[in-house]
Amino acid sequence: MAPIINVSDEDLTALKQIGLKYKLVQVPEADKLIVSASDFWTIPNVSYRGNVSAWDLSKQLLPSRTQQQHAEHRNSAQKGEFVTADMPLYHAIFDALYEQRHALEFTETARSFIQNAMRQRFPNTLTRIAYSVRGKDIVIHNYGTKDSYPIKENIVGPNRFIKYKDKRALTAILGTSDIDKINQVYNWLNGTDLFIYRLNEKPNELTEVVAGFVADPVFARLNCYRRPGSASASLGVRANARSASKK
Repeated sequence: MAPIINVSDEDLTALKQIGLKYKLVQVPEADKLIVSASDFWTIPNVSYRGNVSAWDLSKQLLPSRTQQQHAEHRNSAQKGEFVTADMPLYHAIFDALYEQRHALEFTETARSFIQNAMRQRFPNTLTRIAYSVRGKDIVIHNYGTKDSYPIKENIVGPNRFIKYKDKRALTAILGTSDIDKINQVYNWLNGTDLFIYRLNEKPNELTEVVAGFVADPVFARLNCYRRPGSASASLGVRANARSASKK
Protein backbone atom coordinates (compact mmCIF):
# COMPACT_ATOMS: atom_id res chain seq x y z
CA MET A 1 0.00 0.00 0.00
CA ALA A 2 1.36 3.42 -0.98
CA PRO A 3 2.03 5.86 1.87
CA ILE A 4 -0.52 8.56 2.69
CA ILE A 5 1.07 12.01 2.64
CA ASN A 6 -0.59 15.29 3.58
CA VAL A 7 0.04 17.97 0.94
CA SER A 8 -0.96 21.59 0.56
CA ASP A 9 -3.01 22.95 -2.33
CA GLU A 10 0.22 24.31 -3.83
CA ASP A 11 1.88 20.89 -3.64
CA LEU A 12 -1.14 19.28 -5.27
CA THR A 13 -0.94 21.76 -8.15
CA ALA A 14 2.74 20.92 -8.59
CA LEU A 15 1.98 17.20 -8.70
CA LYS A 16 -0.52 17.83 -11.48
CA GLN A 17 1.96 19.93 -13.44
CA ILE A 18 4.73 17.31 -13.42
CA GLY A 19 2.33 14.49 -14.17
CA LEU A 20 3.12 12.45 -11.06
CA LYS A 21 0.45 9.88 -10.30
CA TYR A 22 -1.47 10.35 -7.10
CA LYS A 23 -4.76 9.43 -5.48
CA LEU A 24 -6.75 11.70 -3.17
CA VAL A 25 -7.78 10.05 0.08
CA GLN A 26 -10.45 11.43 2.41
CA VAL A 27 -8.97 11.67 5.90
CA PRO A 28 -11.46 11.04 8.75
CA GLU A 29 -12.34 14.23 10.63
CA ALA A 30 -10.89 12.99 13.93
CA ASP A 31 -7.49 12.43 12.34
CA LYS A 32 -7.13 15.69 10.47
CA LEU A 33 -5.42 17.64 13.20
CA ILE A 34 -3.33 15.00 14.90
CA VAL A 35 -0.03 16.63 15.81
CA SER A 36 3.12 14.71 16.49
CA ALA A 37 3.93 14.42 20.19
CA SER A 38 7.26 16.04 19.36
CA ASP A 39 5.38 19.28 18.60
CA PHE A 40 3.84 19.83 22.04
CA TRP A 41 4.23 19.12 25.73
CA THR A 42 1.48 17.47 27.76
CA ILE A 43 1.22 18.97 31.24
CA PRO A 44 -0.77 16.85 33.71
CA ASN A 45 -2.57 18.01 36.85
CA VAL A 46 -3.58 21.47 35.62
CA SER A 47 -6.18 22.91 38.01
CA TYR A 48 -8.54 25.20 36.09
CA ARG A 49 -12.06 26.28 37.06
CA GLY A 50 -12.72 23.38 39.41
CA ASN A 51 -11.27 20.67 37.19
CA VAL A 52 -7.91 18.92 37.21
CA SER A 53 -6.84 17.67 33.81
CA ALA A 54 -3.95 17.46 31.36
CA TRP A 55 -3.39 20.22 28.83
CA ASP A 56 -1.17 20.29 25.76
CA LEU A 57 1.10 23.29 25.17
CA SER A 58 2.29 23.82 21.61
CA LYS A 59 6.03 24.22 21.06
CA GLN A 60 5.23 26.93 18.51
CA LEU A 61 3.46 30.21 19.18
CA LEU A 62 0.21 30.92 17.40
CA PRO A 63 0.44 33.70 14.77
CA SER A 64 0.29 37.35 15.74
CA ARG A 65 -3.34 38.46 15.98
CA THR A 66 -5.47 40.95 17.87
CA GLN A 67 -7.48 39.57 20.77
CA GLN A 68 -10.64 39.61 18.65
CA GLN A 69 -8.85 37.66 15.90
CA HIS A 70 -7.54 35.11 18.42
CA ALA A 71 -11.13 34.71 19.66
CA GLU A 72 -12.43 34.24 16.12
CA HIS A 73 -9.75 31.65 15.45
CA ARG A 74 -10.77 29.77 18.58
CA ASN A 75 -14.44 29.90 17.57
CA SER A 76 -13.68 28.38 14.17
CA ALA A 77 -10.98 25.95 15.34
CA GLN A 78 -11.40 22.29 14.50
CA LYS A 79 -11.20 19.53 17.07
CA GLY A 80 -7.65 19.12 18.36
CA GLU A 81 -6.43 22.50 17.11
CA PHE A 82 -4.28 24.68 19.36
CA VAL A 83 -6.01 27.90 20.44
CA THR A 84 -5.55 30.94 22.65
CA ALA A 85 -6.63 30.76 26.31
CA ASP A 86 -7.47 33.15 29.15
CA MET A 87 -5.16 34.29 31.93
CA PRO A 88 -6.35 31.77 34.57
CA LEU A 89 -5.64 28.79 32.29
CA TYR A 90 -2.19 30.02 31.31
CA HIS A 91 -1.32 30.65 34.95
CA ALA A 92 -2.68 27.22 35.92
CA ILE A 93 -0.41 25.62 33.29
CA PHE A 94 2.59 27.59 34.58
CA ASP A 95 1.74 26.53 38.13
CA ALA A 96 1.43 22.86 37.14
CA LEU A 97 4.79 22.98 35.37
CA TYR A 98 6.37 24.54 38.44
CA GLU A 99 4.87 21.96 40.81
CA GLN A 100 6.06 19.08 38.62
CA ARG A 101 9.41 20.58 37.64
CA HIS A 102 11.31 17.67 39.19
CA ALA A 103 8.98 14.98 37.88
CA LEU A 104 8.63 15.93 34.20
CA GLU A 105 11.74 15.68 32.10
CA PHE A 106 10.76 18.51 29.75
CA THR A 107 9.97 21.24 32.31
CA GLU A 108 13.19 23.20 31.79
CA THR A 109 12.71 23.25 28.02
CA ALA A 110 9.08 24.33 28.43
CA ARG A 111 10.08 26.97 30.99
CA SER A 112 12.67 28.42 28.63
CA PHE A 113 10.14 28.50 25.78
CA ILE A 114 7.59 30.37 27.91
CA GLN A 115 10.20 32.80 29.22
CA ASN A 116 11.40 33.61 25.69
CA ALA A 117 7.81 34.10 24.55
CA MET A 118 7.12 36.49 27.43
CA ARG A 119 10.33 38.44 26.83
CA GLN A 120 10.27 38.60 23.05
CA ARG A 121 6.67 38.25 21.85
CA PHE A 122 4.52 39.48 24.79
CA PRO A 123 1.84 36.77 24.39
CA ASN A 124 -1.76 37.80 23.95
CA THR A 125 -4.61 36.20 25.91
CA LEU A 126 -8.39 36.04 25.81
CA THR A 127 -8.75 38.02 29.04
CA ARG A 128 -10.18 41.51 28.67
CA ILE A 129 -10.67 44.11 31.38
CA ALA A 130 -13.37 46.76 31.23
CA TYR A 131 -12.38 49.61 33.54
CA SER A 132 -15.62 51.27 34.62
CA VAL A 133 -16.21 54.92 35.42
CA ARG A 134 -17.75 53.96 38.76
CA GLY A 135 -18.24 50.75 40.66
CA LYS A 136 -16.33 47.56 40.09
CA ASP A 137 -14.44 46.81 36.91
CA ILE A 138 -15.29 43.74 34.83
CA VAL A 139 -12.75 41.06 33.94
CA ILE A 140 -13.95 39.01 30.96
CA HIS A 141 -12.22 35.68 30.45
CA ASN A 142 -12.35 33.77 27.15
CA TYR A 143 -13.45 37.02 25.58
CA GLY A 144 -15.43 36.68 22.36
CA THR A 145 -16.05 32.94 22.70
CA LYS A 146 -18.93 30.75 23.85
CA ASP A 147 -16.87 30.00 26.98
CA SER A 148 -16.77 33.66 28.02
CA TYR A 149 -17.38 34.45 31.68
CA PRO A 150 -17.21 37.79 33.56
CA ILE A 151 -15.91 38.62 37.03
CA LYS A 152 -16.64 41.93 38.74
CA GLU A 153 -13.75 43.28 40.80
CA ASN A 154 -11.76 46.44 41.47
CA ILE A 155 -8.66 46.24 39.25
CA VAL A 156 -7.65 49.93 39.23
CA GLY A 157 -4.61 50.58 41.40
CA PRO A 158 -0.91 51.45 41.45
CA ASN A 159 1.68 49.78 39.24
CA ARG A 160 3.88 47.70 41.55
CA PHE A 161 5.23 44.30 42.49
CA ILE A 162 2.19 42.43 43.74
CA LYS A 163 1.24 42.90 47.37
CA TYR A 164 -1.35 41.58 49.80
CA LYS A 165 -3.69 44.42 48.83
CA ASP A 166 -3.79 43.05 45.28
CA LYS A 167 -5.24 39.68 46.28
CA ARG A 168 -8.77 40.34 45.06
CA ALA A 169 -7.56 41.73 41.74
CA LEU A 170 -5.22 38.76 41.27
CA THR A 171 -8.03 36.32 42.00
CA ALA A 172 -10.13 37.98 39.30
CA ILE A 173 -7.29 38.01 36.74
CA LEU A 174 -5.25 34.87 37.48
CA GLY A 175 -7.72 32.76 39.43
CA THR A 176 -5.61 32.71 42.60
CA SER A 177 -4.68 35.12 45.41
CA ASP A 178 -1.70 33.22 46.84
CA ILE A 179 0.96 35.96 46.55
CA ASP A 180 3.82 33.77 47.74
CA LYS A 181 2.96 30.94 45.37
CA ILE A 182 2.46 33.32 42.43
CA ASN A 183 5.92 34.79 42.98
CA GLN A 184 7.43 31.32 43.27
CA VAL A 185 5.98 30.41 39.88
CA TYR A 186 7.21 33.56 38.12
CA ASN A 187 10.59 33.46 39.83
CA TRP A 188 10.94 29.96 38.39
CA LEU A 189 9.74 31.10 34.97
CA ASN A 190 11.61 34.39 34.73
CA GLY A 191 13.84 34.81 37.79
CA THR A 192 11.72 37.71 39.08
CA ASP A 193 8.66 38.52 41.16
CA LEU A 194 5.39 39.44 39.40
CA PHE A 195 4.64 43.10 38.68
CA ILE A 196 1.12 44.33 37.92
CA TYR A 197 0.67 47.13 35.40
CA ARG A 198 -2.83 48.64 35.14
CA LEU A 199 -4.96 51.75 35.03
CA ASN A 200 -4.07 53.79 38.11
CA GLU A 201 -7.35 55.65 38.56
CA LYS A 202 -10.94 55.49 37.39
CA PRO A 203 -11.33 56.58 33.74
CA ASN A 204 -13.70 59.27 32.48
CA GLU A 205 -15.34 56.71 30.22
CA LEU A 206 -15.54 52.92 29.98
CA THR A 207 -12.10 51.70 28.92
CA GLU A 208 -11.56 48.17 27.64
CA VAL A 209 -8.08 46.69 27.57
CA VAL A 210 -6.43 43.32 27.03
CA ALA A 211 -4.44 41.44 29.67
CA GLY A 212 -1.19 39.85 28.55
CA PHE A 213 2.27 38.78 29.63
CA VAL A 214 5.46 40.81 29.41
CA ALA A 215 8.84 39.97 30.91
CA ASP A 216 12.45 41.08 31.00
CA PRO A 217 15.37 40.44 33.39
CA VAL A 218 13.93 42.93 35.91
CA PHE A 219 10.35 41.71 36.25
CA ALA A 220 7.57 39.53 34.89
CA ARG A 221 4.70 41.89 34.21
CA LEU A 222 1.00 41.20 34.34
CA ASN A 223 0.05 43.79 31.74
CA CYS A 224 -3.53 44.86 32.33
CA TYR A 225 -3.49 47.87 30.04
CA ARG A 226 -2.86 46.59 26.50
CA ARG A 227 -4.84 48.16 23.65
CA PRO A 228 -7.42 45.79 22.11
CA GLY A 229 -6.13 46.61 18.62
CA SER A 230 -2.61 45.44 19.43
CA ALA A 231 -1.62 42.26 17.62
CA SER A 232 0.60 39.67 19.26
CA ALA A 233 1.33 35.96 19.15
CA SER A 234 -0.12 33.67 21.79
CA LEU A 235 0.70 30.42 23.55
CA GLY A 236 -1.25 27.63 21.86
CA VAL A 237 -3.07 25.22 24.16
CA ARG A 238 -5.64 22.45 23.88
CA ALA A 239 -7.27 20.04 26.29
CA ASN A 240 -5.61 16.64 26.32
CA ALA A 241 -8.41 14.24 25.46
CA ARG A 242 -6.90 11.24 27.23
CA SER A 243 -6.69 12.68 30.74
CA ALA A 244 -9.33 14.47 32.81
CA SER A 245 -10.63 14.14 36.38
CA LYS A 246 -13.05 16.17 38.48
CA LYS A 247 -11.43 18.06 41.32
